[in-house]
Amino acid sequence: MIIDIESDEQFEQLFNEHYTKKLLIDFYASWCEPCKNLSSILTECSDKYTNFTYLSVDTGKFEDISDDFNILKLPTVIIYYNRNKYTITGFKPDDIIELLDTYN
Repeated sequence: MIIDIESDEQFEQLFNEHYTKKLLIDFYASWCEPCKNLSSILTECSDKYTNFTYLSVDTGKFEDISDDFNILKLPTVIIYYNRNKYTITGFKPDDIIELLDTYN
């Protein structure tokens, strides 16, 4: 299950609760075609790799969050595993799946 972020407070709470464990954050925009393609892949991943928490952040609605994470290119996926941070920019589903496989 992917959690669509609906407020800054919700994001902060979920981030603080999960970034020290297993967390995937998908930064996207509604106009971004590669983001839409990646979204369906991430939905499949969330069904397969259930040990991760999945957050989806619309960069158009949450510019402050996007700025805090220095999101400059879409889509951007950030994966946290035991406080380690991995950033994948662009449409690279194979790279995302490889990390999820490694840390599942």
